[in-house]
Amino acid sequence: THINGGAGGRQEFLIEATRSEAEGFMRRGAIDDTWHVASETQKVRRFVAPGVSVLVSNRAVAVAEADLAADVAWRKFVADLDDELSASLRKIFDAVALIDATRALGRLGGEPGWCWPALGQDLDLEAFAHPTLTGDMVTNDLKLDDGACLVLTGPNAGGKSSVARAVALASIYAQAGAPVFAKRAALPLRDAVFTRMGAADALAAGRSTFLHELERAAVALEHA
Repeated sequence: THINGGAGGRQEFLIEATRSEAEGFMRRGAIDDTWHVASETQKVRRFVAPGVSVLVSNRAVAVAEADLAADVAWRKFVADLDDELSASLRKIFDAVALIDATRALGRLGGEPGWCWPALGQDLDLEAFAHPTLTGDMVTNDLKLDDGACLVLTGPNAGGKSSVARAVALASIYAQAGAPVFAKRAALPLRDAVFTRMGAADALAAGRSTFLHELERAAVALEHA
């Protein structure tokens, strides 16, 4: 005879006995009508002792109240901590984040294939590529004088988008104070980067891919 603790999702605090033991208890009057049979099998019977159901119900209420009180106390603690330390903690977090980012960029600048760019009037990139490329890759050189324009043409899957993305990323990285994935890099300051990648259309509205491209290009030229 033993107490079932309710493992595996079963009802808690049952008294379990073999059928022969249970019958013996009932003959001796140890188990009477106040004992509720919760479940039984061919081998065992499980009983709920008198008063246990009320105690289990009270326990469940107490646990729920304790959980609620703990949640309220935790929320109050966090709110008080936020009121007292929010400004100081934010300054600490900002400083740690700045140190971490600066250290990471410093280490990246020493990695093979990366360089520290110079900022000037012209764009001059030597042996640059998209930073996500690995293994054997074809690097590119690009030199544009201030105010110059480049029309990039080539077959499908020829690398036009990769070159355009790499130049845009190099410009953003340089102005963020980060290294650039190139052998040598000199870039001018930019106030915006406009790109249009991929093919999209709205044929149901009478808008072809070419029209969509021209509209996006027009927006870029208007705001450049």
